[in-house]
Amino acid sequence: MKKTKQVIFSLLIVSVLLISLTSVSAFNLVDWLKSLISKDVSLSPLPAPVLTATPVSSSQIDLRWTNALTGNKTNSSYAFQLSRALSPAGPWTGIVGTTLLAWNDKGLSPDTNYCYRVRMYTREDRNGTYSNIACARTFPLP
Repeated sequence: MKKTKQVIFSLLIVSVLLISLTSVSAFNLVDWLKSLISKDVSLSPLPAPVLTATPVSSSQIDLRWTNALTGNKTNSSYAFQLSRALSPAGPWTGIVGTTLLAWNDKGLSPDTNYCYRVRMYTREDRNGTYSNIACARTFPLP
């Protein structure tokens, strides 16, 4: 939303300059601005990451996800919100926000199913679509 407001403000500044420097009528310029504003000037949606969950012990599940926007490279302009639930239906609890593409969820209960989802977000408060739900079961105690 912040980015959209910046775009509209920039268009208004350009409009004032065009009116003052050219013979463009204010009426034609207003129509042109209305046509631009009526279109969706927001940025394209953030892609949904692809998430995998791998149990590695009775108390840890390793999580990995993709970032198609940056070619799977870490980029501080984008962060990820990881959520966990005991079933795919939820309820979901946010467990970490990170710029990394992996997280080791530790301190879990043995022989328990955990489900995860992740989504990308930006500094401009743009939230992406949630990833697939990935579930894994921690190992039972020996």
